[in-house]
Amino acid sequence: MKNLIYNLEERQREFMAGGSMFTLIFGDDHKPEIRKLSSVLQKYFPLVLTLNSSDGEILIRSPEPGLMILTDTLQYGVNTPIRLRNHFPEVGFLALFDRVDPEMELALRCSRTLFLGSYKAFFTHSQAIMGTFFRLCNVE
Repeated sequence: MKNLIYNLEERQREFMAGGSMFTLIFGDDHKPEIRKLSSVLQKYFPLVLTLNSSDGEILIRSPEPGLMILTDTLQYGVNTPIRLRNHFPEVGFLALFDRVDPEMELALRCSRTLFLGSYKAFFTHSQAIMGTFFRLCNVE
């Protein structure tokens, strides 16, 4: 376990040296699960931003994040995941939904979502999920 933690910390340092230093969460920051998510992610990223909207005007002005997370605390059109992927083609993409309808699930999976699952599953397996994320970002 110690080796896994060391490797994760090393990958995180190397990833941040590449310049992608923040996480962008699309969620209602008044919800406890979003506050907990932000707290967990601060272990891996020095800056975690929460947006209460997936409005295109905000995204146009935003620098490219290292990780983007879509949550079920906001309402989205089914085209939102594809639109986000098109705007940020190289960004790691996670989706936290306790319930997801089949049409939105298809859109999320077609958007190359690295993780689609519940908050409970993410919080339980966050270290492994983030390790996979850093590994997929080609941090050796």
